Amino acid sequence: MVQGMMSYFLVITSLLWVACGGEQPAARTKAIEDAQSSLGLQALPQVADKQAYRLVICAKASGVCRDALQTKDGRGVTFIYDIRSQHLISDSDAGAVVSLKHLAEAQTATARRGRQRQSLVVWPLIAVGITAGVLLLPKISPTTLTIALMPDGKSVPVHPPEKKVGRKYIAGGVGALVAAVATWSLDHYVWGHGERQAAQHWDSIFSAAEHKNATTVKDLERVVEALAKTFDLVAVKDR
Repeated sequence: MVQGMMSYFLVITSLLWVACGGEQPAARTKAIEDAQSSLGLQALPQVADKQAYRLVICAKASGVCRDALQTKDGRGVTFIYDIRSQHLISDSDAGAVVSLKHLAEAQTATARRGRQRQSLVVWPLIAVGITAGVLLLPKISPTTLTIALMPDGKSVPVHPPEKKVGRKYIAGGVGALVAAVATWSLDHYVWGHGERQAAQHWDSIFSAAEHKNATTVKDLERVVEALAKTFDLVAVKDR
């Protein structure tokens, strides 16, 4: 009960902070990471009295950080919380400016793109699974016979009725289930995986992170590429 009230108080406090003109993400100590690197926001000097950040990838071995995103013509990208901002992305002489105010909309768009790409793979595979289940239905008649007693006391063998239509529905359902489970198990290889990871770990990515308390993901590079797609930017390759 006490923990629930504390969580409610923290949420209300955060909302009041934003409503009163708070200009930075909630203080969290999270980022995301894979085996080699971590990804999160890094604070920069203030820009026009607004707290600014850059999205960086930090190598675990060396601790060196570099920009994760850049404009298509090679300029830098700054993330700023400004309650007056009207657009997600704006341009400046220094580079692109991403408004933290509109990140919720960007997260929704990223998640939607990930689901759409996933459906383009999953539904055809399920259709293939249904077809395979029906076509591979055994054609062998049942070998078990039932014995019916005639009025004169004689017994005759009777083949049990074959419910082929029902069996086809079952076989098709099993094929669909197998295909669905396979695509879920191999989600890492299904188109749109980067978008789904980015949307899932969005709050950890866009927080004032220390990079030492990071959430593990399977493929950081795909997440960065998904973010670049969302913001119409370019993922910076490791030099």
